[in-house]
Amino acid sequence: MKFLFTILFLSAAIGLNAQKPLDGLQEQFTHYTQLVKDGEFDKALDYSPEKIFTIVPRSALIKAMESTMNDPEMEFAFFLPAYVSFEMPFEDQGIKYQVFYYKQRMTLKFIAEPEDGETQEIVDFSNNLRLELFKDVYGEDNVSFNAETQIYDVNVEKKALAIHEESAAHLHFAVLEEDKKELMKRIFSNKVINKIY
Repeated sequence: MKFLFTILFLSAAIGLNAQKPLDGLQEQFTHYTQLVKDGEFDKALDYSPEKIFTIVPRSALIKAMESTMNDPEMEFAFFLPAYVSFEMPFEDQGIKYQVFYYKQRMTLKFIAEPEDGETQEIVDFSNNLRLELFKDVYGEDNVSFNAETQIYDVNVEKKALAIHEESAAHLHFAVLEEDKKELMKRIFSNKVINKIY
């Protein structure tokens, strides 16, 4: 009986601590992701924090996105996000923020022609090296390689920030990666940085 009571109590406590997303967060972030998938990079950047364009010109961000998505030596695809969890929203200087986590699947296939004299042994070595590099970056259990199709399958969990300003037509988003922390410090206040990292 005590065990049953403990299970029911824990279930209720977990339910009380679960946070709801800001209004429109899932729909708008999914729409943003779809715009990137469709190659509508300029429209997708409408969902970025405005301050980023004072640091990196919008045109440079568009070129970077185009070169990544349209690399002639690689087929790259990613799928719409699956939402995992939402932290408690917080406010700074009249702006609401919410950290959230999502999972996303990506596939990659390198399609460069083999160089002269490149043997199958060298191709296999290159594939295994890439696989190990991807595992180092994304985690051992999050990466697989299909030797028959030559496709790498990557599943990642990411952390992002939703930004809600009353005057804005929609939410803005920032994907929070550790190697982008210095950039984020130039966009957000110290209070926000301390909450998100």
